[in-house]
Amino acid sequence: MPIIRFFKILIPVLVLSSPTIILAQSRDKAEELVEKGIELYDKGDYKGSLELYKQALKADKDNLFALAEISMSYIQLGQYDEVVSIGKKAIEVHPGQKTLQNIYVSMGNAYDALKKPKKSLEIYKKGLKEFPNSNQLYYNMGVTFAGLLQFDEATESFQNAVQCNPKHASSHNALGRMLKGRRKNIPSLMAFSRFLVLEQNTKRALENLDFFNGILKGSATMTGDKQVTIEISPNLLSSGKNEPNDFSSVDLMLTMVSGLDFDDSIKNEILPVRSIRKFTMVCSSLAESKEKNKGFYWNYYAPYFIEMKEKKKIEPFVYVAMSGSGDAAVQAWLTEHKFEVESFYEWTKNFEWLPR
Repeated sequence: MPIIRFFKILIPVLVLSSPTIILAQSRDKAEELVEKGIELYDKGDYKGSLELYKQALKADKDNLFALAEISMSYIQLGQYDEVVSIGKKAIEVHPGQKTLQNIYVSMGNAYDALKKPKKSLEIYKKGLKEFPNSNQLYYNMGVTFAGLLQFDEATESFQNAVQCNPKHASSHNALGRMLKGRRKNIPSLMAFSRFLVLEQNTKRALENLDFFNGILKGSATMTGDKQVTIEISPNLLSSGKNEPNDFSSVDLMLTMVSGLDFDDSIKNEILPVRSIRKFTMVCSSLAESKEKNKGFYWNYYAPYFIEMKEKKKIEPFVYVAMSGSGDAAVQAWLTEHKFEVESFYEWTKNFEWLPR
């Protein structure tokens, strides 16, 4: 009798639990296929990855992981209408899911590629309502704004992007280039400097290193025998209005000290040493001017470089920033000062950035 009752209880339990088991198995199979698809995607085999993602959807209909990855493969294959279609489906079926951030980014990129930037902005803004701290949504929205020549909006988007993720090199790169184009020397110097902490061995890193060196060089030129001419922009002469993001005092200081580069005592110093000397002056000037100034760049970037000087990290910073240049003196210093480099990275990893 106890045996008969045991089977009467066991059978319904198996029947009730079997759909859950089947669903879990389908999901696991789909995610296994997606992982294999990602391996092909990373190798540049976008068609191969797409086939595996489609198989994943057959195993687990509407699997969000698969939908997110399939949209990225469609982007690479230039099938932008498919990206939009997949994105709409994912948003409808999986409201509020974190992975939708990637869907919104892919859809925005697709609309940009379809020459529909206003639709792209709509998608990014919709995504930011759900994910207000998404670095990728802010960054891509900034790119779209820049393409529309809406530079104020682009700059604000990139500002939000670096705050959401201080480790995203592309956001600092975009902000630095936006500021350089608008002749904001010191803010762009800070953005490029932060970028060069994160990335050194790429084409854009070498370009940004040139920008970094160019800003530090200043406008002084040798115009005759022991005669130096310094060009001073009228913008550097402070109006006394204490406007946000006014770095005229720091910029003027850098402009003036550039004339010292031709002094006999330092005119032959190597570039890293010169950069350390001048960047130290910039950081000192930032520290002296911080309390009486305001604005995003004073609040976000300046504390990082002020502390860099206080912690005596400027020397390793400059050599790290120049590590992709191929300069033999730079490589020799990095080899001989591994402890200082590790200490610099440890400090920068633990620095507390201003949150958004």
